[in-house]
Amino acid sequence: VMEEASRAKVVGSTVGRESVKAARLIRDVNEVFDETDLSGIDVVEHLKPLITTATKRVSQLSKERFIKAVKALNQSEIGSFLQCFYFLGDLHDQVDKAVVNITSKAVIRVREALDVSRIGDMSKVQQQQQQSGGGSSSEKQRQEQQRPPPPPPPPTRTTAHQCHRHYHHHQQKLQQPD
Repeated sequence: VMEEASRAKVVGSTVGRESVKAARLIRDVNEVFDETDLSGIDVVEHLKPLITTATKRVSQLSKERFIKAVKALNQSEIGSFLQCFYFLGDLHDQVDKAVVNITSKAVIRVREALDVSRIGDMSKVQQQQQQSGGGSSSEKQRQEQQRPPPPPPPPTRTTAHQCHRHYHHHQQKLQQPD
């Protein structure tokens, strides 16, 4: 298992496959430990901390690579890391975190695009420029454009949660037979 976890650090699409193999082995070993009373066997007692370490390593690597795969819209890697989360028993939590993260970012982008105060400020600058006939207003306008917009307020948990619930409701409707 440690060998598979170490090999999972390979770059590229191999990372996903190696991570899946490592996660599957970890799950299989944990199932054997759960189904069979192996307490008191020195080799098994020695392996348990190694399995825990391997689980943490594979889980952490999968989380990091999953985020990169989502940003890159790499479907095959996304699928591989979702398999890892499934084998590690963490699929539901990781999908929930990803959906909340994506919906939160979408809410921020929409708020930025529809920021009424920013639209109003641009309108005022244009009116000032028309009234003064250009000149120094054009310099002010350039300065306004170069200044980054103020950051929007952080999205509320409720908004992201509502988006998440809507997503699950939509998925359920798609799965229902007509």
